[in-house]
Amino acid sequence: MRIYEIAVIVAFVSASPLCAQRAANAGTTRPEVPAIVTRGLEAYRASGLSGAVDVWLAGSPIADNATAKAGMLTGLAPIETVFGKMIGWDIVDVIEVSSHVRRVYVVVRLERGPFYGFFECYQKATDDWIIPGMLFNAKAQDILPPRYLGG
Repeated sequence: MRIYEIAVIVAFVSASPLCAQRAANAGTTRPEVPAIVTRGLEAYRASGLSGAVDVWLAGSPIADNATAKAGMLTGLAPIETVFGKMIGWDIVDVIEVSSHVRRVYVVVRLERGPFYGFFECYQKATDDWIIPGMLFNAKAQDILPPRYLGG
């Protein structure tokens, strides 16, 4: 399997294209990025992928599932092997799917190239945000909405 074919999927929530389109047309102000996303990205830069996954999975439906975490780490390790360590990230967009669900698109900048991801963020009744689903891939077209890819 080539590195470009590797995708890590932990998806329990998905936004329909209609919801994403409605959110895109709702206004010009971008919704706030839930802090759990940026805390995980900071942990990734400071202490590596394992620390980031711990942050991202906290409170999620699979937080206590060691097999799921191991699978994520195993799936993402080859990307780091090819592209190097994380040096930064860019938030591409935040789509408000509903008042309690946001999809956050990111570009993770590695030493020798980027990889792409999104986080499905859910605001619980306690106002805390969790990430019940996320997806990463080295191919932008498998992650980013077409409008970011010129089509």
